[in-house]
Amino acid sequence: MRGDAFLREIPNDAFAATVLAGAFQVGESRNPIRGNLGAAVIREVAGHVLHALSPDSRVSKCCWYKQEPKANGPTRQQRAIYIVQGGLPIDFVTNTLKLDPFD
Repeated sequence: MRGDAFLREIPNDAFAATVLAGAFQVGESRNPIRGNLGAAVIREVAGHVLHALSPDSRVSKCCWYKQEPKANGPTRQQRAIYIVQGGLPIDFVTNTLKLDPFD
C-alpha cells in the first residue's frame, strides 16, 4: 500500500490510513479537481498528526502557552512548537541550547 512509510510512524491510526487510501484513489482518478482534493487531504492529515502529537491538555500546560483571543484551544503554530520543543521555555531553547526552533 502507498503511504506505508508514513503509516509506520503513526501505527494503529485507522483514520490516517483511510484518508491516505482515499487520497491515492483521488490522485489516480481523472477527476478535474483532484489537485484541490489532494490539498484538502494533506491539510486534514497534517491537522490530525498535529493533534495526535500535541494534545490540548499538554500544550496548554506549557509555560510559553498563551490562549489566543480568537482560537478555541492551541493554535497550529503552538502545536508545532510543542512538537519541536515540548514544554521547554523558548528562551532556554534559543539562549542555552542555541537552537532556533523557527529557522
